[in-house]
Amino acid sequence: MNIIGKNFQLLRLYTLILFMALGQIACGDDKASTEEQITTTNSTSNVSGANASEQTDAYRAKVSNQLNDSYLNSMVRNWNISREQAECLLGDHKMVEILRGAEKDPAIRSVIESCGVDPSVVK
Repeated sequence: MNIIGKNFQLLRLYTLILFMALGQIACGDDKASTEEQITTTNSTSNVSGANASEQTDAYRAKVSNQLNDSYLNSMVRNWNISREQAECLLGDHKMVEILRGAEKDPAIRSVIESCGVDPSVVK
């Protein structure tokens, strides 16, 4: 029984060594490849630095469009109005302005009415 236990421990040790060696090979323990990666990363970061603002602007526009669609869908569903009416309401105003101004602000109230929406449904 003692011999079986020792053999099992040796097997575990050899398996661990084998996996460590395979991991080192797979990850590449080569100094040149690491230096290449750093050089490539540095040259890429200079190029991507110029594109970063473009990518940020594109991402913000995408998020803004998704948020706008969400508002429109919510208005259509909850207020039982058409999509055109919802687009009219959000044309020149933010959702917060419409919600706050429906009861208090005469200018927002007139915008709501000009879009063909009953101000009482805007809650």
